[in-house]
Amino acid sequence: MSGSESSDWESESDSDDGDIFQYVEEQRRGRLRKALIVQKRRISVRRRLGPKGPNKEPPVFSWEEHVSDMDDAEFKKRYRLSTEAFDELVVKIPLLG
Repeated sequence: MSGSESSDWESESDSDDGDIFQYVEEQRRGRLRKALIVQKRRISVRRRLGPKGPNKEPPVFSWEEHVSDMDDAEFKKRYRLSTEAFDELVVKIPLLG
């Protein structure tokens, strides 16, 4: 075997390796693209559906109704303040007062 024959074989081998690497990379990108599509679909479905169907709008919260459903002892137990102390605190907070 002369030197030119071995270099021809090596250049063919290098060319084949490049083709294989290109093929493997294309396959990897295709699988990644498909996985991203599936993940996006799962996330969008999860946002629209709760465990038992479509999510419902949360009820409107009314602080006045919430407080009126508790007596003073329950309010103090839950919030660690009397209703009077809570009202004084709210007045001191600029955004709430």
